[in-house]
Amino acid sequence: MAAATVVHNVENNIRTLAQTKRIRVDEFFQDYDKLRSGYISVPQFFRCLWQTLSLKLNAEEEQALCIKYGLQDQGNINYKQFCNVIDVNFDPNNVYIPPVNQKQEPLEYLGTIRTKRPLTVDSEARLVEILRHLQQYYKIRGISLRTQYKDFDKHHKGVVSESQFYRNFLGPANTNEEDVKTLVDKYGDPDQPGLVNYLNLHNDIQAIYNFV
Repeated sequence: MAAATVVHNVENNIRTLAQTKRIRVDEFFQDYDKLRSGYISVPQFFRCLWQTLSLKLNAEEEQALCIKYGLQDQGNINYKQFCNVIDVNFDPNNVYIPPVNQKQEPLEYLGTIRTKRPLTVDSEARLVEILRHLQQYYKIRGISLRTQYKDFDKHHKGVVSESQFYRNFLGPANTNEEDVKTLVDKYGDPDQPGLVNYLNLHNDIQAIYNFV
């Protein structure tokens, strides 16, 4: 794989992790940069990624980042330049590309994407009611859907199998089997048949009053 493609993929993954965890990575790199020079050593750079984001890169990915951001003769990394790419949505000095076209959108939540499978009009309307009921039910009882499924999500991808979703689903007594199937249809991962994106469901339940 070309180095530019490798770097692009790594940057997208780091951007997703940083925004998911609500972390500004430059704050952690600065712990190694007492003089605020904007540079730290290569080992410090990758150690920081591991400590803050639990991200372990392979040799190809590390080399690609070093080529783009490193000072090869000094063995240092320009972490400031790296952080600008991760944290800033667009380059205000680039007059050739409109800011809206430069904007970097991370993959949603923990590296997953929202389902693209629309439901019927009636099912979408029912979905809103289901989400409302779940939000109220979980709030009153102090239940977190995310916590409910995280033990089954060993790799922290935001997805579980359909059987795990059905088996461990908690909802109001008036939530029937058809309602749960509606959730599975809506939040089934489009790229991984048989998996349900419970994290997107969790976030929609949290935000239900903001978009209905």
